[in-house]
Amino acid sequence: MQRAVDGATNSQHLSNPAWSFANLLISDAPLLSSISASAIPMIHDFSPQPIANTLWSYARLAKSDDPCLNALWFAAKFIL
Repeated sequence: MQRAVDGATNSQHLSNPAWSFANLLISDAPLLSSISASAIPMIHDFSPQPIANTLWSYARLAKSDDPCLNALWFAAKFIL
Protein backbone atom coordinates (compact mmCIF):
# COMPACT_ATOMS: atom_id res chain seq x y z
CA MET A 1 0.00 0.00 0.00
CA GLN A 2 2.87 2.36 0.75
CA ARG A 3 4.09 2.18 -2.85
CA ALA A 4 0.62 3.01 -4.15
CA VAL A 5 0.40 6.11 -1.99
CA ASP A 6 3.91 7.25 -2.91
CA GLY A 7 2.95 7.13 -6.58
CA ALA A 8 -0.38 8.91 -6.15
CA THR A 9 -1.08 11.26 -9.01
CA ASN A 10 -4.32 12.82 -7.83
CA SER A 11 -6.38 13.45 -4.73
CA GLN A 12 -8.62 10.44 -5.25
CA HIS A 13 -5.59 8.14 -5.17
CA LEU A 14 -4.88 9.48 -1.68
CA SER A 15 -8.41 9.71 -0.31
CA ASN A 16 -9.50 6.21 -1.38
CA PRO A 17 -7.00 4.26 0.77
CA ALA A 18 -7.64 6.58 3.72
CA TRP A 19 -11.40 6.05 3.39
CA SER A 20 -11.04 2.28 2.97
CA PHE A 21 -8.85 1.83 6.04
CA ALA A 22 -11.07 4.13 8.11
CA ASN A 23 -14.19 2.28 7.01
CA LEU A 24 -12.62 -0.91 8.38
CA LEU A 25 -11.36 0.95 11.49
CA ILE A 26 -7.76 0.06 10.65
CA SER A 27 -5.44 2.78 11.88
CA ASP A 28 -2.20 2.31 9.97
CA ALA A 29 0.11 5.12 11.16
CA PRO A 30 2.70 4.73 8.37
CA LEU A 31 -0.04 4.79 5.73
CA LEU A 32 -1.70 7.88 7.18
CA SER A 33 1.66 9.64 7.48
CA SER A 34 2.40 8.85 3.85
CA ILE A 35 -1.03 10.09 2.75
CA SER A 36 -0.48 13.28 4.72
CA ALA A 37 3.00 13.87 3.29
CA SER A 38 1.73 13.30 -0.25
CA ALA A 39 -1.49 15.30 0.15
CA ILE A 40 -0.11 18.54 1.57
CA PRO A 41 1.90 19.59 -1.51
CA MET A 42 -1.04 18.89 -3.81
CA ILE A 43 -3.84 20.13 -1.54
CA HIS A 44 -4.85 22.78 -4.11
CA ASP A 45 -5.78 19.93 -6.51
CA PHE A 46 -8.28 18.35 -4.11
CA SER A 47 -11.92 18.55 -5.15
CA PRO A 48 -14.78 18.50 -2.61
CA GLN A 49 -15.26 14.70 -2.55
CA PRO A 50 -11.65 13.75 -1.74
CA ILE A 51 -11.54 16.53 0.86
CA ALA A 52 -14.68 15.20 2.53
CA ASN A 53 -13.53 11.58 2.32
CA THR A 54 -10.11 12.32 3.76
CA LEU A 55 -11.47 14.50 6.56
CA TRP A 56 -14.03 11.83 7.43
CA SER A 57 -11.30 9.18 7.44
CA TYR A 58 -9.07 11.10 9.83
CA ALA A 59 -12.06 11.86 12.08
CA ARG A 60 -13.20 8.22 12.13
CA LEU A 61 -9.70 7.13 13.12
CA ALA A 62 -9.43 9.97 15.69
CA LYS A 63 -6.33 11.43 14.01
CA SER A 64 -6.70 15.04 15.11
CA ASP A 65 -3.01 15.90 15.29
CA ASP A 66 -2.11 15.28 11.65
CA PRO A 67 -0.77 18.31 9.72
CA CYS A 68 -2.84 17.28 6.73
CA LEU A 69 -6.02 18.16 8.63
CA ASN A 70 -5.16 21.86 8.77
CA ALA A 71 -4.39 21.91 5.06
CA LEU A 72 -7.65 20.10 4.25
CA TRP A 73 -9.72 22.43 6.44
CA PHE A 74 -8.09 25.43 4.79
CA ALA A 75 -8.82 24.03 1.31
CA ALA A 76 -12.38 23.15 2.30
CA LYS A 77 -13.13 26.74 3.28
CA PHE A 78 -12.47 27.84 -0.28
CA ILE A 79 -14.02 24.90 -2.12
CA LEU A 80 -17.03 23.89 -0.08
